[in-house]
Amino acid sequence: MTLQQAIGIYVRKSSNKQSELTLPAQERLIRAFLAHQQLCSPKTMVYQDILSGTRPDRAGYQQMLADARAGRISMVVFHKINRFGRDVVEGLQAMHALRSLGIEIRIVDLPTLDVRKPEGAFIFTFLLGQGQYEVENLGQESRKGMEEKVQGGGWTFLAPDGYSNLREEIAPRKVRSWVAIDRPRAAIIRLIYRWYATGTMTLADLVTRLEQLHSNRIARGKHGCRARRGGAWYPQQLWQILKNRFYIGEIRVQAWTYTGLGTHPPIISLALFQRVQDTLADRHQDTTRKHHYLLQGRLWIQQIPLFCTQVVRRQRVYQYYYHRLPNRKRVYYLADPIDQQVISAIYAHLATLGDDPAHTLVQRFNQTATQRQAELSTQITNLQAARSRLMHFATRGRFTEAEVDAEMNQLEHEHFWLQAEQQQIDQLIEMQTMVVADMMTIINTFQQWDRVSPEQQYTAIKQCVARVVLSADQMVERVQWQSLWQLLWYPDLPREWDANPG
Repeated sequence: MTLQQAIGIYVRKSSNKQSELTLPAQERLIRAFLAHQQLCSPKTMVYQDILSGTRPDRAGYQQMLADARAGRISMVVFHKINRFGRDVVEGLQAMHALRSLGIEIRIVDLPTLDVRKPEGAFIFTFLLGQGQYEVENLGQESRKGMEEKVQGGGWTFLAPDGYSNLREEIAPRKVRSWVAIDRPRAAIIRLIYRWYATGTMTLADLVTRLEQLHSNRIARGKHGCRARRGGAWYPQQLWQILKNRFYIGEIRVQAWTYTGLGTHPPIISLALFQRVQDTLADRHQDTTRKHHYLLQGRLWIQQIPLFCTQVVRRQRVYQYYYHRLPNRKRVYYLADPIDQQVISAIYAHLATLGDDPAHTLVQRFNQTATQRQAELSTQITNLQAARSRLMHFATRGRFTEAEVDAEMNQLEHEHFWLQAEQQQIDQLIEMQTMVVADMMTIINTFQQWDRVSPEQQYTAIKQCVARVVLSADQMVERVQWQSLWQLLWYPDLPREWDANPG
């Protein structure tokens, strides 16, 4: 280590609200580790972030990589691998970049881990995957809670125009939320329905009529009646309002294919709603096929999520993915070319299963399950060692009682998820025949892609693809598979993140 180079200390927590080890406590732990390992340097550079580890745009993280490329640091030290990041792709790329620059990587929680060796890089990879799994699993658990509330008639999303989302704290850290009628906005929604139900106005006429009413009300010193955010109305907005069954007391979540009765009060009568639907059906005969948007909820361009929509131009229907710019202007991308790239990537991976996919799946299943069981045992042993180190530092007064409790809670949390994954793998081994049969059903769907229904295509994509990232030129940059597919395609790692594995 030259005198000009420093040791880079990286500390991170997800937010100020979570009970994670504080940034100063992480820094003290790292400095104690450096002193114990006799790695002291006359100069250190501390990089801090309070942001999710799934976000590669963290300022401190990017500054650390920039200083590494500039030759200002010779070593990077962090508390735990999940403090470094919770995205396998980004974490592996950063690790390889640091290694190629000759920068040493040290982890306090794993003092003997050497990522320069194949076994060290292997453990680093799977611990990164464990961190990503925890985040994604937490998202799935949150979704389960949301689905349970929706199935009970509640609503966990932004209420449509005419309603308000209300919250009330009924106990410490316990909040009750519900949807209530916003009376001024509900009056506008009722007016839109009544006008259109007469059958004498088109959507464009409705826009003009609403704008005239708005101008008249403003001239008389009253509140206007523009769209929810204060802008002008558009026919597409009105069409969505007129088709929304939320106004008659129903709830529908298309992504979950769920429809049921809500607990919110309706603001439109069923008879009025049906008259409006009949009028829409008479004027807008839709003979086009329904597009299921194979990547709905799974498509991103760089760090921006994409949504889906259908646009009619010159009597032709176009299916698009889109995202909004800061000025709320939409940027559109044709859906079919993007979907086809992902399907091609799946075909390329299925080709690696050979002529007997079922036999190959059984072999890979046994190999990866056994290997992952051994890795989990090692991680649990490391957690026990981490507990011992924590108690050692605690008895020497290096941390406050609150910091020790926070770190111990984190260790217990990790131990819980490791045990949960062990149980999951044990269950998968017991259900191996059923799991392989289910995966063969998905494979058969892809082999008969043009002959199956759109619903079957959407289900197959949903079961094997977790996330797709586009580049700026609308090309598929990487595909993140669902956990089980990722494990079964393990011989192809790290190419499972590449949309063009060939």
